[in-house]
Amino acid sequence: MTALSAPVLQPAERRSSNLRQCGFESHRGHVPRHRWWLTAGLLSLLFGCSAPATEPAAAPAAAATLSYGPDVPGITALAYRARSDEATTEQFQVRVRNTGATAFTVVGVALDSPGFLPLPVTPKESVFQPGALFDLRTPYGPVICEPGVAAEPAYAILEVLRDGRGPERVRVPMPSDSETVSRMHAEDCAARQIADAVTVALSDLAIEPRDGQPVVAGELTLDRADSTESIAVVDLLGSVILQVRPAAGTSLPVTLKAEDSTLAVPIEIRQATCDPHYLSGATQPFRFPLWLRFDGGDEQYSEIPVPAAAQALLRSYLGQVCG
Repeated sequence: MTALSAPVLQPAERRSSNLRQCGFESHRGHVPRHRWWLTAGLLSLLFGCSAPATEPAAAPAAAATLSYGPDVPGITALAYRARSDEATTEQFQVRVRNTGATAFTVVGVALDSPGFLPLPVTPKESVFQPGALFDLRTPYGPVICEPGVAAEPAYAILEVLRDGRGPERVRVPMPSDSETVSRMHAEDCAARQIADAVTVALSDLAIEPRDGQPVVAGELTLDRADSTESIAVVDLLGSVILQVRPAAGTSLPVTLKAEDSTLAVPIEIRQATCDPHYLSGATQPFRFPLWLRFDGGDEQYSEIPVPAAAQALLRSYLGQVCG
């Protein structure tokens, strides 16, 4: 791929410019905190880890403005993300339908999008009788965040067996449900830009007694990377089963000043519920939202990384408090 020339921007300008080019500012970057909690938290409480009950729309209205290559007779594809995909990054669903009169078997699937580096096809073994429809979970490669690069139109690369022939690779036009592929691209580019500016981590986590109850105490740390502006921690939240909040005596926002390189925010993590249904059914128990603000600008959505060791400690904590 030939890189496109672009003016040299300072870190803050580059991040803001790239976020706008990715469409991030119209998607995840400005998710209002109250709306995120109501949608992500409340829906998880209501529906646990069940799969979506309704089928995504056949094709969004926006797809009509995109120019796709030729159709593949007898095969259609639609991109969408289920809530289970949101819990695991870099995967989505390809909804394949047999619209023809003869059966075929899909033995491999991959994403073909200008916004992502290609991956080898993922092996599958799904038989599609006439009229059949199945969802194929599909990983996607690293995001490409360059000026002028869009994620759609996108295609599903399918390896199929049909009409008694050997494997055949076809490129099926793949509209998105609710701009799925474009949103994946915007979110990944935004996450990359924030990660380039600052490293966020949990540190010094330990189970301690507080007010007669065990809690997980520790720090949320910000270490400056490719940035020169002030970075404020505006708000943070937990998941359906864990509350994350500033420790007593700490109030938000807390700011990493432009002249400083690191910031430590004391936090506490407590159980939000001990209901066995929620404990066993939570699909994103360690997805902790975080809102940052750069140089007094708009709030940017991020997430607090929770490495395996921290997850193990939190599970141990839940075992202690919930029995």
